[in-house]
Amino acid sequence: MLSDFIIDNGRLLSYSGEESHVEVPHGVSSIAGNVFLHPEKIRSVTLPDTVLELEEHAFEGCSHVESIELPGSIKIIDDHVFSHWEALREIVIPDGVETVGDECFEHCSALYKVSFPDSIRNLGRAMFYGCRSLQQVRFPKGWDTIDLSGCFGLKEFQVPEGVCVVDFYQCNALEKLNIPKSLSCIEYKSFAYCSSLRELELPDGVYAIEDFAFEHCAKLESIVIPDSVRSIGRRAFAGCKSLKSVKLPSGLEQLSDEAFSGCAALENIVLPETLQQIGRESFFGCASIKSIAIPDSVHTMGEDAFSGCERLEKIQCRNKKLLDARNLRNSPYGEKLGICSHCGGRLGLFGGCSRCRNPRKYR
Repeated sequence: MLSDFIIDNGRLLSYSGEESHVEVPHGVSSIAGNVFLHPEKIRSVTLPDTVLELEEHAFEGCSHVESIELPGSIKIIDDHVFSHWEALREIVIPDGVETVGDECFEHCSALYKVSFPDSIRNLGRAMFYGCRSLQQVRFPKGWDTIDLSGCFGLKEFQVPEGVCVVDFYQCNALEKLNIPKSLSCIEYKSFAYCSSLRELELPDGVYAIEDFAFEHCAKLESIVIPDSVRSIGRRAFAGCKSLKSVKLPSGLEQLSDEAFSGCAALENIVLPETLQQIGRESFFGCASIKSIAIPDSVHTMGEDAFSGCERLEKIQCRNKKLLDARNLRNSPYGEKLGICSHCGGRLGLFGGCSRCRNPRKYR
């Protein structure tokens, strides 16, 4: 009934009806946020071709709507418009739409397929966070940013050539992925918690791997890092407990704090001659490393860089000032240098630590 709608100057402000099908009256140009007082009763919605904008939270919580046909008149779909449409399986954004806002489809748990037109100028962040069923997304032609963070069920994705920025944060079912040559930087948390990803090859031309980029990729066994990479950020590979071998790029200059912390399976790591800085706890808890060579180019090594490397027995390093109690705690090589594995104090020639009185741990 028309009396169920409250409309002001073409803006739909409220709908109090309880019908399963809602047909928005002709002449409405925008739909305000949270207009439906009984969203749980709605099964389908028809919009007139006069609608230009769906405002923030316009249809949020219409959890039983399975499909919606959007008119070609729409230009703007704002933040959270379709959030928590748990029955929605597929949606086609019509040609003419220019903006789709942040988290627009978050927690649409049945959503399988989405298609964006080439008219798009702005796409929001984390649009599909919590979309457990999403497998197919058609981005606008020439689009340079792919954000599929939080797509928990996404298993594989073909990133188009020309894309410069990707975000697959918490895509924990992702197993297969290609990275195009156009990508120049692996940004903050881009692949963090992709716990099913086993291998990845980064293209030549990538210059940086930023903080937390691959943190807790628990099944990642191998990764190809090109020689173009100059820096690896904080906790970039921390918690990658299946990673066994890494060849660091020949042009690498900086290895930031906790870069490979907790990589318990890591056995082989080659540090390049260009490396200048090894950050704090860079290899903390890498319990499978037995030996490592530190190049002469390294002038700074952070505290606990190799602490917790319980099998580390040999370090080749001509700059002995880098090797002290601060970065070799809880390692057999540290004890060879007279460093207590418990507190980092000095070990006696025949007895335990002069500071904490603990006996030698490694023999």
